[in-house]
Amino acid sequence: MAELRIIHGRKSIKYDHFADYEFKSCRAITSRLMGVTALKVNWRGKDNPRATFFQIIHLDYSEYGVDEYREFESVV
Repeated sequence: MAELRIIHGRKSIKYDHFADYEFKSCRAITSRLMGVTALKVNWRGKDNPRATFFQIIHLDYSEYGVDEYREFESVV
């Protein structure tokens, strides 16, 4: 299985969830359609380990590129 890791690049001052969360895991799945992949990225709060942040990314390599992007934040 391929290992995914973070490559830190330029971050936005206005939108930087990396300041509050640290990377926990990432899972990628493919469908029966050619060139379609989905990623679920999990982040854990730096100050509050019960706080979680999820990113769902749908990639269509053959047509649209990033086809869908969703974020979910749970702060307990």
